Amino acid sequence: MTKPSVPEQPPELGGLYVTAEEAAQMLGVTVQTLYSYVSRRPVRSELMPGSRKRRYWKPDVEALRPGQEPAAATTVPTAITLVTEAGLYYRGESAIELSRGSSIETVAAHLWQVDEQSVFGACPALASDRYRALRHSIAHLPAVDRCSILLTALENEDRRAFDLSREGFLATGAQALRWFAAELVGADMPTNEPLHVFLGRHLNADEAMADILRRLLILDADHGMNASTWAVRSLASTGVTPYRIVIAGLAASGGRRLPFGQLNASSRLLDELLGDGEPADALMARIREGQAIPGFGTGVYGPREDPRATELLGALEERVGHDRQVRRLRYACDVAREILNRHPDFAFVTVFVCRMLHMRTEDRVLARLGRMIGWIAHAIEAYDQNLPRPEVFYAGPLPDSAAR
Repeated sequence: MTKPSVPEQPPELGGLYVTAEEAAQMLGVTVQTLYSYVSRRPVRSELMPGSRKRRYWKPDVEALRPGQEPAAATTVPTAITLVTEAGLYYRGESAIELSRGSSIETVAAHLWQVDEQSVFGACPALASDRYRALRHSIAHLPAVDRCSILLTALENEDRRAFDLSREGFLATGAQALRWFAAELVGADMPTNEPLHVFLGRHLNADEAMADILRRLLILDADHGMNASTWAVRSLASTGVTPYRIVIAGLAASGGRRLPFGQLNASSRLLDELLGDGEPADALMARIREGQAIPGFGTGVYGPREDPRATELLGALEERVGHDRQVRRLRYACDVAREILNRHPDFAFVTVFVCRMLHMRTEDRVLARLGRMIGWIAHAIEAYDQNLPRPEVFYAGPLPDSAAR
């Protein structure tokens, strides 16, 4: 079996590697026996810096432990995103580093493994009179509902929508991304200018806030195998268009059990934190009443610090740190860390950025724009894999013996 490669890792990930001696101790075997194990199993390793010795990827070693439960039948391989304590890695590249200097289109092309110009260079097709009439008739609906309806209409008007070759799928995905962005900011139609420039212009955002928006959408592109990812992968494996993929992702990501399905509570807390009162009072009132603090400790990283949220907060302080609301948010986050040892979720900081961009009613949708990039990446990967057939364990009542 070919052993999958391990991306080059920065020093802060050293805890995810173990030496041969440490791996042998974990497994309760000799080093020589370890070498026998790894020669037959897909255990990833790399040379240690300045040495001829190798170090081993700790999760792979842990999977070899005696009595280790076999992987679930629904476990699938993915080469898209690695989630670590140091942050997310998009195909081996740090999402945080990418957010500091790359365009949204460049990151999308990286995740999609396609030439950027080939999918983002063309001008979007013009909208038909029927599309414009439909858009006008549903203007009163919430943004997520409008976008779902309009994506269905675009699928029917896009002649390439049902070209499910890799090239056709990704070209359609790029079109869907641009049209979604246009609907988000109320533009008549998209353009082929950089996405954050297009959005910033229609939102009347200055250069600093347009840059914050660019960073946010890149950091939000993929979260690994969460519920919305599973939804789009399952649907993609049946052979549907990118428009249907996005609609599925929109539906799944709005569930009340997910961080972005809890944005109303986070938004109410932000109202209090950014108002005239003392930010600490809003947090202490909830603590005294035994209430959860919405937006803190409920995301991908749980109660631990989310590197994406930390990076975005740092960017806000760097670019617009003079703003009163940014200062109040930072103070509130410091109080939550001091009292509860809780850190803000990435979704919570996203809601705050929406406030800064005067997008209060679209805070649920902006994050989905970034997620579209990851959904399309997972869809094309799942389309190339076999249709998942999870093993079912029946746990209900057995048939009556008299009826058999």
